[in-house]
Amino acid sequence: MLINSANEMKPKAHGTQQPKLINLIGEEVSARNEAIRSYSELISVSSAIF
Repeated sequence: MLINSANEMKPKAHGTQQPKLINLIGEEVSARNEAIRSYSELISVSSAIF
């Protein structure tokens, strides 16, 4: 039982994956923003044609 207690007290590396996840989310948001920007430009051009 003492061994389990000692293991539970060891510090754990929480959040080591968090920066990768945040970067991935940032890349997704950037890609979506670029797609929306491109789509908006396309709509503007086609509106000017008609």
